[in-house]
Amino acid sequence: MAARIGFLPFYLALYDEVAKQNREVIEPFYQKIAQELSSKGIIVETSPICRVQKEFEDAIKMFNSKGVDALVSLHLAYSPSLESLPALLNTDLPLVILNTTPEPQFGFRQNPQQITFNHGIHGVQDMCSMLVRHKRPFMIESGHWQDSDVIDRVVEILRGISAAKNFRNTTVGVIGDPFTGMGDFFITPAQMKADFDIDVIPVPEIASSPDIEDINDELIYLDSLFSFDSVSEEVLRENVLITKKLKDWTADKGITAFTCNFREVTDSSPVNRVPFLFAGVGMYEGIGYAGEGDILTASLAHALLSINKETTFTEMFCPDWKDNRIFLSHMGEINPRICKEKATLAAKPYTYSSGLQPLYITGECRKGEVLLLNLIPMLNRSYRLLVCPMRMEESDTTTFEKNVRGWIKPKIRIDEFLTKYSLFGGTHHSVLCYDESITSMKTFGEQMGWEVIIIE
Repeated sequence: MAARIGFLPFYLALYDEVAKQNREVIEPFYQKIAQELSSKGIIVETSPICRVQKEFEDAIKMFNSKGVDALVSLHLAYSPSLESLPALLNTDLPLVILNTTPEPQFGFRQNPQQITFNHGIHGVQDMCSMLVRHKRPFMIESGHWQDSDVIDRVVEILRGISAAKNFRNTTVGVIGDPFTGMGDFFITPAQMKADFDIDVIPVPEIASSPDIEDINDELIYLDSLFSFDSVSEEVLRENVLITKKLKDWTADKGITAFTCNFREVTDSSPVNRVPFLFAGVGMYEGIGYAGEGDILTASLAHALLSINKETTFTEMFCPDWKDNRIFLSHMGEINPRICKEKATLAAKPYTYSSGLQPLYITGECRKGEVLLLNLIPMLNRSYRLLVCPMRMEESDTTTFEKNVRGWIKPKIRIDEFLTKYSLFGGTHHSVLCYDESITSMKTFGEQMGWEVIIIE
């Protein structure tokens, strides 16, 4: 889900009075930067150039009507801060200041006429001083729009803002109560509602059955995602039936995240097979997931999937002290999008409850740069987000073909990492993202009002 911004252009009314022709330069520059942001996947809402208080107020009112996630400002020249300040103080929209100018160089031989088009930092300083004075939060990135990565840095911030908005818009579907005795991730539905306005909806009796054509279409779809390992037609169809029912239920209720306590899946429960298949397909399609009734981590997974499709639920299982790696796994759920080869559906023995035969998803995480994210509920309604940059390594050969598997290598030695992780209170349920920036995740946590700790 792309971030939608209100792109707010700043200018000075005096310049229109004395040099109207300057519009022929500043307006195309504004549109050019809007195009640059759009090319990075941002949905950009533009406005007329703002010079006086009412124009800023009207622009922000219009942006609110468009449902933007944030404001991004661009000073096209000096703009007196008191013209924009009332409107900026009167909105809760996150503000990101893009501090750039048309020319990359302003040296000894520059044409003095270019001062007119390249002194936006003058206005940025005026405005930021007033924002700091009034304790109005903002974020700022500076640099030349072509000769630096400033556009990318702004986009990283916007991704974090978007993740925060999507976290708050989560609705979690649950099967069963949380696993008895697991305390680290535990948070009540009432607390989720109070802290984040997130609704938690138990799975109902699922009486309706999809049409046979729907089941056949789902089988064709699954064939594009998975390989099959000795799965009988009956077991396959029964698990696909549950997956399709859960898909229909989540679509009907607007559910964007899901969790299941496998211990409460029995042969007589509404869902009588542990829905590993739905968990994996759901993550592939953008539905957050966590195991064992963990509604908090499921919500985290949804927020991250909304900005990065290469995201999955995971747990750290075993340390490889010798080779400085940590083995990741879980029972039978992984986002097939992140597997190095096509994920496999297998009907392994299931003995953890009286539930009927499920389908397990097995596969290995592909190599690459990853972030391990862990959200910790603290006392007094506070939260802590751990951001852990890692390298995912691939196996040449492995004895774990029938398991969910991955081997991560932290930036520091695993003895030091594991010690820090537990000293900071890290839980045993996490979310893994590929090729995501620390800036995005730091912004996400800060927008949520959480403490953010980076372990590297």
